[in-house]
Amino acid sequence: MCSTILSLNAEQNIVDCLNSGGNTIITRLLKNFGVSGKAIRVKEYFNVSGDWLKFGGNQISPPKTDIIIGEYKISVKNSSNFQIVSGNICEIRPLLFNILSEAEIASLDIKLSKLLNNIIIEKTIGWMKRHKCLPMILQSVDDIHQDLNKIFDEVPVKTKKDIMMEAFTGRKKFGENTIASAEYSLMFGKYQHFDKIENIIDCLLPTKISF
Repeated sequence: MCSTILSLNAEQNIVDCLNSGGNTIITRLLKNFGVSGKAIRVKEYFNVSGDWLKFGGNQISPPKTDIIIGEYKISVKNSSNFQIVSGNICEIRPLLFNILSEAEIASLDIKLSKLLNNIIIEKTIGWMKRHKCLPMILQSVDDIHQDLNKIFDEVPVKTKKDIMMEAFTGRKKFGENTIASAEYSLMFGKYQHFDKIENIIDCLLPTKISF
């Protein structure tokens, strides 16, 4: 019977602890919220929506939901170190264009198009550093991220929240009522927290809105 949640393979560790009756801070937290039942880890990839494909997203993608417990579709994050979205251009481009097109911010659409449509790199900075890619390529990606942040400074607060909501939930990416789109957030690590995703956006906005 487990007694702690490990960062390595955390989702499976949480599922195993819950299903074996383990007594950890996380399992107690979930029980306090009335979350009960068999826990299932969501491993398969899912088809994305037409709107996601339209802006250059991959046809299949891993879900935002990491585990399902009863009716709860939960995204699991390490509170000590996590990002809301991959730096992969096939994630950033459809995420931003889907939200900004809805917000009808034409000037930002044009600026993003000029920047993002010319990017051919499809790996994150972290991946390239781990695989010792050429410094010139890494510098290029760092420059792109800085340019993105400058553009992002012009985005209204409501639109920033909408971007974070989509990055966390995947409602536009997968569809709102699918297994792949998450509704709740479970944090473990430095601090532990469980809540509906829309209830945590304001807290995360100041620290998780840069690229």
